[in-house]
Amino acid sequence: MRLEDLLIISFDGLNRAGKGTQIKLLRDSFESDDYLVEVLKGDGSRPGLGSSNFYDPISSFWQQWQKKEKKSIDDWTFAANILASENYLRCVELSAEAKKKDQMGIVLLDRSHLSRWYMLRKQNSFLPFESCLKELTVHPKIYFVLDVPKETLLTRNSYDNPEKAEFRRKVVLTSYEHWTATFELVPKQIKLYRLDGTKKESQIHEEVKGIVNKVIYD
Repeated sequence: MRLEDLLIISFDGLNRAGKGTQIKLLRDSFESDDYLVEVLKGDGSRPGLGSSNFYDPISSFWQQWQKKEKKSIDDWTFAANILASENYLRCVELSAEAKKKDQMGIVLLDRSHLSRWYMLRKQNSFLPFESCLKELTVHPKIYFVLDVPKETLLTRNSYDNPEKAEFRRKVVLTSYEHWTATFELVPKQIKLYRLDGTKKESQIHEEVKGIVNKVIYD
């Protein structure tokens, strides 16, 4: 479902691909230009802690969710549905606010439904793309994907604290090929902007800004 008066931009990539950095740089740039901008977590694959670094959801549902230690596949599916609904309702509010202020509203999604499809395909690689779509799915106008080689991700992960490093290392080792295969299967009507995540952060940001400005001003 698309929303008027909003430019929705998503960033997808594996852990340590550089999504958070690019989202922050773009958010800061938009805010300096006096745009109405908000960052939302776009998938339900991790519990929300209300952290400003990760833009996690903070509703009462997520406050209880984070306390549950063992979560089943059904739990994650339910959480993804809740998040889709919360994000859509928030976007409706932002769209109305942008229209009232007669300015462009911008939503930056930290992971889109494409990442949700990747998670679903880990359980069943034959699931069609439509399986990740819900009635209230927020559809970005611009999809950015940060591509980083496996060995580079493993090197970056080694700089994390031991607990995070081990978890992320396992994800990369077991899911990297699955991740790349999933994004090769994204329907052609969805235009992906593939970014070389090995470039300097400032270079990637300039590339992102160029693409976004073209969409805004063309």
